[in-house]
Amino acid sequence: MTLPSARYDFALTASHARAITVLLTLGAGVTGVWAAGRMGFGQAVPVDDARVAAAREFLDPNTASAASLERLPGVGPSRALAVVQYRQDHGPEAFRTAGDLKKVPGVGEGTVRKISPYLSISPF
Repeated sequence: MTLPSARYDFALTASHARAITVLLTLGAGVTGVWAAGRMGFGQAVPVDDARVAAAREFLDPNTASAASLERLPGVGPSRALAVVQYRQDHGPEAFRTAGDLKKVPGVGEGTVRKISPYLSISPF
């Protein structure tokens, strides 16, 4: 008995070529990430304090929206709304200093201390 001879077609189709390209690309990417980690990719970058200070956003409590005020440390939605309400009740010059925020119900000395570095109150 004779076995039938097997014929194999080794021609690459376009889909085979794309699959091989994807696999080779993924392999190179994984190798690159691994090599970057081995070469100190995750090391801390020095911080330029002058650039950080220049990029810091300052808020004027006399003009800032409640949404903007909520980004301040220790100021949630209710405190932000209280600041806006106080400003509406007392006029656009309600806050001449950061300490004037203590007049707002729910805003105490600790909150003022936390948010003072982020405030810029315009002169009147």
